[in-house]
Amino acid sequence: MKAKRRKLTAAFKAQVAIEAIKEIKTLAELSKEFDVHPNMITTWKREFLENASAVFEQGVQKDDFEKERESLTNLIWRLEIERDWLKKISIKAGLPVKERIRYISEHQKISIRRQCELLEVNRSNVYYNPVGESEENMAIMKLMDEYHLEHPTYGVLQMKDYLLLLGLVANHKRIRRLLRLMGIMALYPKRNLSKLGLAKYIRPYLLKRVKINRPNKVWCVDISYIPMAKGFMYLTAIMDIYSRYIVGWGLFIENYAMDTLGRISDLVSSFYKSTYFFRCKIHVAFKLLHKFFLLPLSKFTCASGIIVFQ
Repeated sequence: MKAKRRKLTAAFKAQVAIEAIKEIKTLAELSKEFDVHPNMITTWKREFLENASAVFEQGVQKDDFEKERESLTNLIWRLEIERDWLKKISIKAGLPVKERIRYISEHQKISIRRQCELLEVNRSNVYYNPVGESEENMAIMKLMDEYHLEHPTYGVLQMKDYLLLLGLVANHKRIRRLLRLMGIMALYPKRNLSKLGLAKYIRPYLLKRVKINRPNKVWCVDISYIPMAKGFMYLTAIMDIYSRYIVGWGLFIENYAMDTLGRISDLVSSFYKSTYFFRCKIHVAFKLLHKFFLLPLSKFTCASGIIVFQ
């Protein structure tokens, strides 16, 4: 009959290993006393000495666990704050960088660095303060703007000759840059004016077959800039075509689409609420109108620069 295999506990192995470490008895005596092979005693002794340091590392592992739990708790708390902040500002996808920068501000719990990372904006764009044009360039721009109204067909070289007559020396590169900055371009005949080219969408003529026989039937929108001592201000005017009455206007420091669309939205909302019309189609000349307009999407369509009430 086979003898049953002995199951040696860890406590028994530790006791044998301690007796072997004491070196009071020889391996043969320990083998006879505990009834185990000498090779096993040597193996247990070696393992005991190798793993003895683990007893003192348990406290260190516990401290590391507490630190890791604390760091994860702080991470969850920070992510919740960032999520609430993003929900609050509710930025739409595809917004230009200049528009996204306007949402970055001093926050008590979210640093400017982290706000820039969340909005995918370089911090240099936030901290940079544009120098602006010099007084000499502003004076040149004012002269060229006035001269362009009298001679809209004159280009860069004619502007250069005109300034030279006034005693102002400026090369063609400088004049071209300033004209582009003002958005001024000479009028001249171009090729293939009757061809559409690569136009993806042809905007309809909204006044086709529309009889303008009363006020508040058709509004038109125009944006112009006003030269100031330092820089420009942008004027948005909304006029009723039938009565030639200025329905509303707005003056802004920067030419942002959101400012103009906000002013138009306020006017249309007040007019829509104060009239008996049940249906209103709004057509405004801005590409981003459908993203920023405050009225429901079912009440307007996007086309060229007029507002038509039906």
